[in-house]
Amino acid sequence: MNEAENPSPFVLTAGV
Repeated sequence: MNEAENPSPFVLTAGV
């Protein structure tokens, strides 16, 4: 999984 391709889950986790 690459945050570049799937920023959605990573952004959510980063927000938390």
